Amino acid sequence: MDDYMIIIIDEEGDIEFFGEEREYRFHIEALRDYFYTVDYNLAESVNADYLRKNEDIIYYLNRKGKIIFLNSLGYGICFVPKTINIKQSEALKSLLDSLKDKAIYIEYNLRKKDDKIVMDDFFNYKMDGVKKVGKSI
Repeated sequence: MDDYMIIIIDEEGDIEFFGEEREYRFHIEALRDYFYTVDYNLAESVNADYLRKNEDIIYYLNRKGKIIFLNSLGYGICFVPKTINIKQSEALKSLLDSLKDKAIYIEYNLRKKDDKIVMDDFFNYKMDGVKKVGKSI
């Protein structure tokens, strides 16, 4: 799991690993390639080759129902769409619980506002009590 830059939870709750660290230097490169494999036409239409921020690509992947986890040494950032189903929720909890040694941050509901990508909320999974108080992810 630590050898991959991106972990994806699809609409069926299946967990996919993408972007081996030996192949990619930056998350954005792996995200671009993954985006093209998921929806080539959409990636082309939004000029994915010219998007420079992780969130610019993750926004579109979230809109397709994908939960995206950017895996880094010692921490990870999880981007959760506004709506996820039970299978995804269970897979997400399982994934996050398996990452005991990582600081985990969750950005919730990326959306466009004034041509920028913004989030509705931000959680520190371990510090904000998401697990302890049962906040909905």
